[in-house]
Amino acid sequence: MRKLDELAFTGILGNLAEVNRKLGHYNSAFNIGSEALALAKKMKKRKAIAMVSLTLAYTEYARHHYQSAIVFAQQALDFFERSGLYYKEIDEVKSLIKDCRQH
Repeated sequence: MRKLDELAFTGILGNLAEVNRKLGHYNSAFNIGSEALALAKKMKKRKAIAMVSLTLAYTEYARHHYQSAIVFAQQALDFFERSGLYYKEIDEVKSLIKDCRQH
């Protein structure tokens, strides 16, 4: 697959994972999101890694897998904090991590 195609496919998979999460199809969201995350990591696309990690964090939270949710959330938070641009997302992720730790 060409690099541009892989990048587009990463975005498509990430969006599909998010749609499945919002529909409550958490196992599908996790499987699709995991595939998107692996592809984003292979391509070293940090923003894509962060966005898919956030979807996976919310998915794991919904499945009551709180430790796994924290790992994914922290991965997203690391990118958001380093970028210095994603203030809303930083607050959102910190709130999610706090909720996970309370369970």
